[in-house]
Amino acid sequence: MDREEIEILFRCLCVDSIIEIYTALLLERKVLMVSKHKALLTQVINCFLSFMFPFQWKHPLIPILPLGMVETLDAPFPFLIGIEPTPLLDELDIEGDVIRVELDTGAVMVPNDQLMGSHLPEMPFRERKALKARLHKASEHLVE
Repeated sequence: MDREEIEILFRCLCVDSIIEIYTALLLERKVLMVSKHKALLTQVINCFLSFMFPFQWKHPLIPILPLGMVETLDAPFPFLIGIEPTPLLDELDIEGDVIRVELDTGAVMVPNDQLMGSHLPEMPFRERKALKARLHKASEHLVE
C-alpha cells in the first residue's frame, strides 16, 4: 500500500466514514462501494483490506462487479463488492442490511433497521476518539 492509494481514500471519504466502514468490515457486514471510476473502486477496497491487518477478509470480495451479476447483491452472507452506478442498482431491491458507500460523493448509507440486526455498534468512546485523532493527523499530510 503506497501513500498515493491512501491519499485517494482520504480524498473520497471523511475520517468518520472511514471508521464506520472499517467497523462494518470488522463486523463482517455487507459493504457495497459505488463509483463510476473502476480504478477508484479497486484502490479503496485494497486500502480497507490492508487496514484490517492482522485480520483477513474471508468472505466474497469482488472489486468490480459486472452489471450482469447485479443479483449477487441479494446474497445472504457478508461481502465487499464494488460496482459502477447504474439504474439497475436503484431498481434492485437490495436487502436493508447493505452498507452503501458512494465514493464519488463521499456518502455512506448505513441501514438503521435494528430488527434486522444491521445497526453498527459504536466503538468505545475513548478508542474511537484516539483513532479519529490519529487518522486526522495522518490525513493532514496526505491531503493538501
